[in-house]
Amino acid sequence: MNRPSHRFLTEGRSRRLAERPEAAAALEQNLVETRAALADPVRLTELDIAFHELVAKATANRAIEAARLPIGSVLTRWWLTT
Repeated sequence: MNRPSHRFLTEGRSRRLAERPEAAAALEQNLVETRAALADPVRLTELDIAFHELVAKATANRAIEAARLPIGSVLTRWWLTT
């Protein structure tokens, strides 16, 4: 079976990100904040969710945006209550 390579699947999305410097800057800022929040599980969770939202939007991947919303809210509630 021929399967598309990871490079094939991500190359176009990465190109879209490169064309949007504001999106790349937002991702970089998120990573800076994430490194600073490693000891704070609540903030770390918020930043993780934000990171994946930024990636989905920056790459114009509506499928990922839509698919992760329900599980994101479930995991956030679970994480904050444990």
